[in-house]
Amino acid sequence: MNKKVVGILLCIFLTGVLYADLSEEFSNVVDFSTTFSTLYREAQKSGVQQYINGKLIIIDGSVASRTVVNKEEQDFLAELELIDGKWIGVEEVEVYKCYVQLKGPEFSARIPARRTRNKLPDEIELNSRVMIIGRVVSSRKDSTGTVFPVIEALFVRPL
Repeated sequence: MNKKVVGILLCIFLTGVLYADLSEEFSNVVDFSTTFSTLYREAQKSGVQQYINGKLIIIDGSVASRTVVNKEEQDFLAELELIDGKWIGVEEVEVYKCYVQLKGPEFSARIPARRTRNKLPDEIELNSRVMIIGRVVSSRKDSTGTVFPVIEALFVRPL
């Protein structure tokens, strides 16, 4: 009887220790504290340098535009303009924007180089909502001086 109780307590203790290790390892890889709005706001204040740390972020937004930079499958490169926002009161909208780079052959079938009449099976459509898992790699300024984060996507999922 005593051995059973000690065994059960040991299992409970080890489960807690293993879970703590797993959760700590996971938080070393994924930054759950970064949202689209915090990333955009920080880019305006101090740039995105603090986010270029190799950690993954998870954001979602609407695809405002998509551009194929290199249509060759092996060197495929496309860019999404992702936007989101929220109402402030009843008269003002705060808009967030970033650019998402899609690199590699796994994305080539998801964005056609030219517009097509028929939707591709796994196509990332304009004006659709998507979830992005990726890393912040740089920032970009527009002609007004507004700074936008640039994210390299690892995964894109329609919502």
